[in-house]
Amino acid sequence: MLCRSISGLASRHHQWRPRPDRFSKLVAPVLDGHWDVPEDFKLIAARMATFESLSIHHTCCECRGTVCPGEPRDIGDEDIEEFLEEDSRAIEILHELLPEFEAKLAEMSCSFAEFMETYWKDRMVQVLEELNEPQPMTAHNLREIRHLGVNLQVEDNNDDETEPEYGSLEYYMAELDQIMEEVDV
Repeated sequence: MLCRSISGLASRHHQWRPRPDRFSKLVAPVLDGHWDVPEDFKLIAARMATFESLSIHHTCCECRGTVCPGEPRDIGDEDIEEFLEEDSRAIEILHELLPEFEAKLAEMSCSFAEFMETYWKDRMVQVLEELNEPQPMTAHNLREIRHLGVNLQVEDNNDDETEPEYGSLEYYMAELDQIMEEVDV
């Protein structure tokens, strides 16, 4: 039941992605409350928070809004493959972060709430900023784009002549030059 409640809190991708601190503030106090929560469960919660913050698609169950009933998702293999391809970088990052979070949680010997509100939140903000940075176009990207039938070209903007500012002397001189060219024709 607790797992479903926590999962429901995290299931709104668009709200967690820009603000990982919201998840940490909601979940961590629950885990540090008066319940006897095993350490493994804290790692599961950190994994789930990271999964949600990275906006990885759920392919095993249907999560809608704030409700995650854990019902099997009616989705085809092709759709799952597409989700996995779309999320491949985020999944790679998830697998890099989990051992780091496990080690740091043990090292810090603090409450789970403190871990989530400090180390986890700061690290996720850093990761999300890196993910949102524009990436340079690689030869591999270009081949994939061409394979889709899109032909990208760089426009040559080496116009030495820039448009003069409206109302300036240069603007009116250019207008007069254009009129004179038309008259000479």
